[in-house]
Amino acid sequence: MERPGNLHILHIEDDEVDAELIRQTLLRSGLGCRITLAMSRSAYLDALQKGGVDLILSDNRGYDFDGLEVLRSVRRHHPDIPFLFLSGSFEGKDLKRLKAEGAADCLLKTDLDALAPAIGRALEATPPPAGDHYLRGLERLVAAAQQLPLARDQQALVKLVCGAARALVGADGVTLSLREGEFCHVVGEDSDTPLWQGQRFPLEQTASGWAMLNREIAVIEDIHTDPRVPQAFLRGSVMKSAVVAPIRTGEPVGVIVAYWRSRHRPCDEELKLLQALAELVSASFENLQRQAAAEQQLREKSRDLEAVNKELESFSYSVSHDLRGPLRSVTGFGKLLAKDYDDKLDEAGKTFLAYVTDGTQRIAMLVDALLDLSRVSRFPLKKESLDLSAMAGSVLEGLREKQPKRRCEVRIEPGLQAEADPQLMRIVLENLLGNAWKFTAKRAECRIEFGRTGEGGREAFFVRDNGAGFEMAYADKLFTPFQRQHRQDEFEGAGVGLAAVQRILQRHGGRVWAEAVEGEGASFFFTVADAGHP
Repeated sequence: MERPGNLHILHIEDDEVDAELIRQTLLRSGLGCRITLAMSRSAYLDALQKGGVDLILSDNRGYDFDGLEVLRSVRRHHPDIPFLFLSGSFEGKDLKRLKAEGAADCLLKTDLDALAPAIGRALEATPPPAGDHYLRGLERLVAAAQQLPLARDQQALVKLVCGAARALVGADGVTLSLREGEFCHVVGEDSDTPLWQGQRFPLEQTASGWAMLNREIAVIEDIHTDPRVPQAFLRGSVMKSAVVAPIRTGEPVGVIVAYWRSRHRPCDEELKLLQALAELVSASFENLQRQAAAEQQLREKSRDLEAVNKELESFSYSVSHDLRGPLRSVTGFGKLLAKDYDDKLDEAGKTFLAYVTDGTQRIAMLVDALLDLSRVSRFPLKKESLDLSAMAGSVLEGLREKQPKRRCEVRIEPGLQAEADPQLMRIVLENLLGNAWKFTAKRAECRIEFGRTGEGGREAFFVRDNGAGFEMAYADKLFTPFQRQHRQDEFEGAGVGLAAVQRILQRHGGRVWAEAVEGEGASFFFTVADAGHP
């Protein structure tokens, strides 16, 4: 990937002779680069703070820095910058670990001829930062929104929220505090070295209290000079910057605090994502409180939790619905930009815009899938006698019409009947047969079957194919929303179809399970009303 303008390389190296040799090598490579040399920890932190770095080249060890520590920090705060190691030597275990942590390449100083090609590969493999970072943030927010309703207790919810917030803004640590009268209680922390887990502080003495009392987000670039942070509170602290987002801005019940060990200010998009997560958390805490009350009522009066589950599904639906507006805006303005300014964009600009458009469409697909999944659980159930054989034939005929040139052997057992909701059962067959059709696309001799079996004493319908299959070790993830067994570039899809199938069959009193061999095909079995287990 070509980068516009002069390539800016940050070179982290504490040996002046090696630094000059590498500089001369790069200048003679034809890259047209500008090199900033950082010979200490403070120097490379300052360079990153100033921004504009396109690529980082680092020694594995220096007199006051460790290469792995540098890599981890860069991955958290600057995930779009490619990172290469250039060192005098590596141990085998070091190489494996550095690449696992995100290093684009690890080169020896004795092989400088390989440096320029390695930089080219790293730049080619790294997506452009324009728009893509925000889209990944939206993806994480959508994923968190889907998972929040599944948290069954406060501990699980707090752990999920802290991890999601840390990923959204690339923080060194995140805490979640709840208001308890005139105090704030730190109920959770996600950090390599936790600072305040479990502690309570007066509202008037913390930035967390300030954000709750003033009902607004607090951006603290330097905690040592910000009047909202009492200096006595910071004694011995390594924190330098922080952002405090109130949970429920109307009447805050707590705060999410993201903090950094070096001077840092998140961009406006990251602040919006963090505040959006905080608003989602508010509804989740409210749902948890209602769920706890319902469970207590169940123990006392033997009532079920159906109402609470419906509220959780409603929450998931509402979150997905509310995300569609911003996505429409991004998509719409992207189209206007492509239409009205096409002649003003260079090739790089058009490429960046294509990444933004494709990424937005992918997130919109995920949001639509999440909405569909919510509707499946909310759809009224109306059972009637169904001819599943005829319904399966209709579904497969629709698939053939979309790809008339495909040749596939189809076997449908006649006379298969079931008592079920016709609309929901059609969704089941469309997903199962649609998957069989999709995952056999690369077979020269495609084969799909729909029938009934009593094998092993288990009476069940089945859909069987000779397609891509999957590893049975991951079978438990098949019916979890957004869990995919194949890459998006291999087989398209949002990863919610099987989750919808499972929910529909459970509502009918049935179940679904799968058997497969990777590369040889898969069989999905299901019952519509069942009292046993496979």
